[in-house]
Amino acid sequence: MRRPHPDGFGLARGFTLPLVLVLLLIVAAFSAAALDEAVTNRALSTARLAQQRAFLAAASGLNLAAGALQRDTSWPQEYPLPASDRVRVEMRRMLRRPLPQGYTIGRFAEQFYELRSTGHSTRGAQSVQVQGLRRMEPLDFDPAAGTVP
Repeated sequence: MRRPHPDGFGLARGFTLPLVLVLLLIVAAFSAAALDEAVTNRALSTARLAQQRAFLAAASGLNLAAGALQRDTSWPQEYPLPASDRVRVEMRRMLRRPLPQGYTIGRFAEQFYELRSTGHSTRGAQSVQVQGLRRMEPLDFDPAAGTVP
C-alpha cells in the first residue's frame, strides 16, 4: 500500500515548483495587461481633455469676436486664454444690404459676417468653429440727405 505524500496533495516530488511558476506567470500576464490598459486609458483621456479645451477655446473666441465687432479692430485677432490655450479668430464681411427706402429712411444696412474661430490647446489639439452673424449697422452716408453723417 502506498503512503500519501507528506504535503497532503498527493503530488509527486518536483511538481510543486513548476506549478507555482506557471501560476506566477499567469498572474504576471494579467497584471501586465491591466497596466497596459490603464496607461492606454490615461493617454486617451488626456487627449480627449485637450480636444475639449480646444473646442471651448474656439467657442469663447466666437463670443470674443462678436463683442469685438462693436469696436473697429483689425482682423484676424489672437486672444490668449488661461493656461497654454489660445484662440485665433478671423472675420469676413459677406454681404452688406441696405434696407429699402421707407425703413428708417434707409440709413441702416443689414451686414452679414462669417466668424471663424480656431482654438488651440496642449498636445496640438485644435478645434475650428464657424458662425454666421447678422447685424444692423448705420450706413456710412445718409442717402436721403446725400451727406455723410
